[in-house]
Amino acid sequence: KNEQILNEVQERNKIIEKYNHSNQSLKKEINNFETKSKNSEIMIQNLKDENKKINEENFKLKEQIEMLNDISIEKEKLANENEHLRLIAQELDINNEEIDDMKNDYSGKPTLMDEIQSEVSSSDQDRNQIENVLKSKLRTCKFKNNNKFNNFKSQFENRDLKEKIKLLEEKLEELNQIRKKENDKFKTTSDENINDIINKVKEDTKLEIIKTYNNKEKQDLIQEIERQKLVINKLNDKEKIAKEYDKNTSKISLVVLPTSCNASINIKKFNTIIDKL
Repeated sequence: KNEQILNEVQERNKIIEKYNHSNQSLKKEINNFETKSKNSEIMIQNLKDENKKINEENFKLKEQIEMLNDISIEKEKLANENEHLRLIAQELDINNEEIDDMKNDYSGKPTLMDEIQSEVSSSDQDRNQIENVLKSKLRTCKFKNNNKFNNFKSQFENRDLKEKIKLLEEKLEELNQIRKKENDKFKTTSDENINDIINKVKEDTKLEIIKTYNNKEKQDLIQEIERQKLVINKLNDKEKIAKEYDKNTSKISLVVLPTSCNASINIKKFNTIIDKL
């Protein structure tokens, strides 16, 4: 019986040992599991942190993409504006070329102001010539009239001529006084006032000469004035176009012909001359 009991005890001890061994194995597995669990938590936290960083980077990338889209839109707008400005500049270049061509056509030719001054000067020469002719006639009449009738006639004619000469001299003196006064004001007056001064002198000079023209000469003069009016109107149109383009861009400058600045005044002069013809 003791031996049997001993065997049972030994069997139980073996079972206990197996149990202890199994328990140790379970403990090891539990420890391994806990270690793996901790490692998993650490990995999960690391993944969360990494995911957070990725989200932040994605947000920054999204902002950069939006900025790039805005830049693309602005770039397209600038390209359209540049194209529009290029077309405007091209049209202005064409207009400038036309103006340059017109300047070349009229380069070296006398301007309207030059012609008026030349005519005023020539009218002064005509007055001097008339005065000399009248004086010469007066001297000739004195030598040719020998008898009483001729003397009486010559006296009458001489008196008439003297009166005419006196009137002409008074007229010349008056014009010289007007011209002297206007010349004194020349330095302080504007271009428009200068044109008015020339008109005053021109009314007593050029129109008197024009009245002596025959019909053909008058027609030729009218045709020449009409031609110059057309030229000035064309220059005015070009200047209006240039001013309209100048409102759109402040960086482009234009060359304007000197004649066009007084175009409206000159056209009024032409109309006055034509009306008095």
